[in-house]
Amino acid sequence: MLIVNVGDRVRLTLLGNGSCPAVHDFSLDNESPSPYNVRSISLARGETQVLKFVASYPGTFKYYCSVAPLYGLIHRKRG
Repeated sequence: MLIVNVGDRVRLTLLGNGSCPAVHDFSLDNESPSPYNVRSISLARGETQVLKFVASYPGTFKYYCSVAPLYGLIHRKRG
């Protein structure tokens, strides 16, 4: 879960560090439910990405890996 207040400057540093060779991503989209549409690229082991946004709505939001087709559905259900 990601908890934000209005005006928070959110900075997420993502690192692909799993032992599995598959790629993963980070999604905080408007279906989670969330007013945000924040997504990373698909990260392989050793890759990094920094995501930044300023929170315009407060709340606690779910995030998940959306790599499709099958894994995205499983990851979303697991939270």
